[in-house]
Amino acid sequence: MEQLENDVELDLDNDDKTLSSIKRYVQMKRVFDLIVSLLMFIVLLPISIIIGLWIALDSGLPILFKQERMGYKGRTFKIIKFRTMKNDSFTKDGITHKGDMRITRIGKILRKFRLDEIPQLINVIKGEMSFVGPRPDMPHLYRNTNKLYKYVLLVPPGITGKATLEFKDEDELINNSDNPEKFYNEIIFPEKVRLNVEYIKEATILKDMKIMIETVVRVIK
Repeated sequence: MEQLENDVELDLDNDDKTLSSIKRYVQMKRVFDLIVSLLMFIVLLPISIIIGLWIALDSGLPILFKQERMGYKGRTFKIIKFRTMKNDSFTKDGITHKGDMRITRIGKILRKFRLDEIPQLINVIKGEMSFVGPRPDMPHLYRNTNKLYKYVLLVPPGITGKATLEFKDEDELINNSDNPEKFYNEIIFPEKVRLNVEYIKEATILKDMKIMIETVVRVIK
């Protein structure tokens, strides 16, 4: 991963957004993320405690699920979520199908309303994630010579984002494919990369806020 981190410093002189402007955007974004995540962490703490107790009563411990993901500038980190699957039932590819039998009863509810992602506020506070950005995926998916795969790593990964909203029915798409892992690796993920590059080239704090609002509206609907 060290080589990937070095390679991510790309020559963007001919791109719509230069490397320096992306860095300025990331710096402003960090201030916004830290303030909002700290406030949300305090407000959602009572709900998080209730969810944690519910998970423990429904399927035991642990309450949280952690998994290695690719992060900012190619540095890996442990993403944190409320556990929504049965213990010791996670696969290496990280792909979840619609109606997956591994999902617990409470897990279905948490995933439906994206409540399982509340603990990612910790990732945001630590600076490993942002509220808006490319969704962090498994490290092996970034082993590609295409510079767009590295471009995506120029900003922190997000809890939500342009590609996340576009692929809100991802589980259903995967479920309808003959080879879920191949379909995700060769079709869905490359398209996510394309959408994320588009997002990065035109990203602003205001547009991030619009994506956050759109995400909340879609979850409520």
